Amino acid sequence: MPTRIRPGQFYLARFTKNELLVRIEEAAPQGGWVARSLSHGRKVMIKEDSQIIHACDENGIELVADVTIPNRRSTALPPEPKPNTAILSNEPPVQNACPPVMAQPISTMVYHAEPCSLLDAAAMILREKHRPMSSREIVDAVVEQRLWTPSGKTPWLTLHSALTRDMESKGAKSRFTKSDERGKFTLRK
Repeated sequence: MPTRIRPGQFYLARFTKNELLVRIEEAAPQGGWVARSLSHGRKVMIKEDSQIIHACDENGIELVADVTIPNRRSTALPPEPKPNTAILSNEPPVQNACPPVMAQPISTMVYHAEPCSLLDAAAMILREKHRPMSSREIVDAVVEQRLWTPSGKTPWLTLHSALTRDMESKGAKSRFTKSDERGKFTLRK
């Protein structure tokens, strides 16, 4: 368990029966920490130190290997310190400026952004593809580009109901509309 929890760092945390990869955002005023789940993007509360299992990098790989020292019977050598290869500049770092990789064709473009809602991810995919798509096609593209991680068994039905609910509640102000093709959606023009 980490001795010091710092904002901006990634940790594996336990919530009831689940273990989630989270990024600590800030200390909560009533004690504990406010964190953002990397699997679904929502804010979660970490109330006590015992919920933190271990530190991770942003891909979920444990960082405890960096501090592990072999015991006296081990033949393994201690880990080498990692050199800091960051190039220092006088300009301040740009926040959330990870553009998509343009060397790849548009159909396999992978976004490196924070997790977003399923509807936002669907809008990105429909904007990119420029054609009507079924909810199953949209979910497959969203998962392939790592914009959203499904947690249920039928995410395409979740998306279909979310799109329908969005169109019914917002009417003409909705971003989405039904296509002429049965079961397909497109962006409103």
